[in-house]
This record gives sequence, C-alpha cells and structure tokens, in this order.
Amino acid sequence: MKLKIYREAIVIILLGIMLISCDKPNKRVGLSDDGNKYSNDIIKNIENYNEIGKNGYKNIYVGSKFDSNFLKKNTEIVDECFNAIEKNGDEDTYYQIERGVVSLIYTSDINVKSYTGVKIGDRLEDVYSKHNNETAAVLDNPYGEPKKNIIVTYWYSPKKDMGIRYDVDDGLVSGISIGDSSLVFLEGCL
Repeated sequence: MKLKIYREAIVIILLGIMLISCDKPNKRVGLSDDGNKYSNDIIKNIENYNEIGKNGYKNIYVGSKFDSNFLKKNTEIVDECFNAIEKNGDEDTYYQIERGVVSLIYTSDINVKSYTGVKIGDRLEDVYSKHNNETAAVLDNPYGEPKKNIIVTYWYSPKKDMGIRYDVDDGLVSGISIGDSSLVFLEGCL
C-alpha cells in the first residue's frame, strides 16, 4: 500500500515538473559582464528568426487594408485609429491601423529580426553596423531618460514616408517598428 502511495506521489511530482518546464519563459535579454549578449529565455533553434521586411511582416504590409481574417482589434478605436494583433499570433507584435490601413508594425519579439539582421537585445553598435552607409535620425525618447532611452530611425526615402525605427534602452534594442510617417508618433496615430 505504501509503495502505491509513493509511486502516485512521484508521478504527481514529475507531472508538476513537466508543467512548470512548459510554462512560457521570461523574455529578459541583457549583456553579460564580458559584454556578450545573453538571454535567460529558453531558445531552441536560435537561428530560426522571423524577419520583418522593409514594408511588411508575415504577409501583412504597411499600406494594406485592415483584414479581419488575419488581424483582430485589441484597443479602442480613437479618431479612426486602433491597434491590432494577429488572430493566431503572439501579442509581442502589433499593427497600428489608421483609417482602415496598416500604418505601422511593431514588435518586441526576441525571435524576430529586421531585414538587416538586427534583433531584440542587439547592441546599439550592431544597429549602426548593420545599417552601414545609411544615415540615422537619433532622438531621445521623450518618455525616458535622455541618452539612455533613444529612438533610432532610418528612412527609405527623402520624403520620410517609409522607414524602420529601433527603440533602444540602455544601449540594447527593445523594439523594432516599420511604418510610414507614423513612425515618429510615439503615442499612436496622427
């Protein structure tokens, strides 16, 4: 009888350990003391990144119409503007919709890289080197500390109507956005 109770207890403990190990890991990224990037996230196949292109991500493009077959609203509509997420995707990526059209795509997903290879957790120096021969517009984030929380934007055209923005905190990329002129509005739509 005692053997049966012990067996059941061991099975319950093992099931508990399995459930805990399947829990969503913490996505904190930083630098180790020697300056190398590390993540305490459990990442399998680190090279299996999704890529955010110059004008789209996962077949959703800046300038395309909002399609409720792929996206769902996840904020209130204010002045014909709202944020949406993928119906079957993670919530680390959102799509800003203005007047029914995708104007900006933002991600903080550590498994996504930009078309130049910049990833969440990369150092500011990596951003500059991967955008070699491009001119960056660098601003302090008005909601952060000067020089500590910055915004680095690369425009694809002189009209500044399409580009990529990197949110950088403490020298590390914390967010990647592509979009039209909405890239400069941190609060959302115009």
